[in-house]
Amino acid sequence: MLEILEWPMALSLFLFSLVFIHELGHFVIAKILGFNVTEFSIGLGPKVIKFKKNGITYALSLFPIGGKVAIKGENPNESKDEEGDFHHAQPIKKLSVALAGPLSNIAMTLFIFFGLAFTSAQLKNKSYDYRVQKSIQFSYDSTIDWSKKIGKGITSLFIKEAKATEQASLSGPLVLTKLAVDTYKVSFRIFLEFLAVISLNLAVINLLPIPLLDGGHIFLGIFETLSKRRIPLKIHAIANRIGMYLILSLTVTAVGQDLYHFFQ
Repeated sequence: MLEILEWPMALSLFLFSLVFIHELGHFVIAKILGFNVTEFSIGLGPKVIKFKKNGITYALSLFPIGGKVAIKGENPNESKDEEGDFHHAQPIKKLSVALAGPLSNIAMTLFIFFGLAFTSAQLKNKSYDYRVQKSIQFSYDSTIDWSKKIGKGITSLFIKEAKATEQASLSGPLVLTKLAVDTYKVSFRIFLEFLAVISLNLAVINLLPIPLLDGGHIFLGIFETLSKRRIPLKIHAIANRIGMYLILSLTVTAVGQDLYHFFQ
């Protein structure tokens, strides 16, 4: 019975860790900068846990896929452009909140790679200072190397001439779910390494300058900061609609690649 529940629990831990760290980054910075946060939730489907404290609704749903940190006035169609609204804040503050999610995932990747190196058999009998130095170097090099691979994978979605190996490097949810389970069955260390890579993948994808993604908010925040001009809420609303279609297109493409690999 325990063996049957083992891999679903591992998969839930995998998804929860990725989403929780990302949304926690947004939440913490938003609170520090004085934004009116109204909700912090993780997952989809029926609510397993839900409570309200200090005006913020906290929720954990059954399926740990996706998350949300709701800030008053974040939706341009609902914003009244008044004090406390997301779009009323200084551009640098909005930019900081948007950056916090991807940076949290990158920090998670660095931490996991560091831990894997520090506890490896190769460094077991070395001095503490040497282990720390080598682990930091391994963590940095691995993160840079995987960032390049992920970048090539994303580029391959838009370039027909890309190599098949590069096109396969950006997998959709079906392949990721299968790989998460497979790596856990092999060993927990490989599972952690895979978690580090996907956390980095999530960060890179969210940094794409697409409206609705963190990268879209970052791009607009940089534009407003440099131009010292605020973008009208109507433009934000139009950009969000365009971003929704782009995200749907990328999702369909990724799932299509998954299905192709499954039935190939």
